[in-house]
Amino acid sequence: MSKHLQNDLEKLKRHILAIGALVEESVENATHAFCARDVDLAKKVIQDDEVVDEWEVNVEEECLKLLALYQPVAQDLRFIASVIKVNSDLERMGDYCVKISKRTLSLS
Repeated sequence: MSKHLQNDLEKLKRHILAIGALVEESVENATHAFCARDVDLAKKVIQDDEVVDEWEVNVEEECLKLLALYQPVAQDLRFIASVIKVNSDLERMGDYCVKISKRTLSLS
């Protein structure tokens, strides 16, 4: 494995962990806002979803770039494929947080 590929895979790993942390925070905030009927926190979750969406696009582009540039095989290919799937799932979770937050706003 080339040093460049290794560095890019580490960068990709950091990015998917960062988007995971953002979504985790959104889940916590959305559920807390719903339980406490906290309108301001619900609005924050809705605004923060734009950041999650941007990260999702960036991570997907990174994955496609790695596939095109390095044509990885075996473990590296499985890692990139997994990141693509997890990335999509995290973005969907962020969307669910927005739906919870919108419901919070309508109930308050």
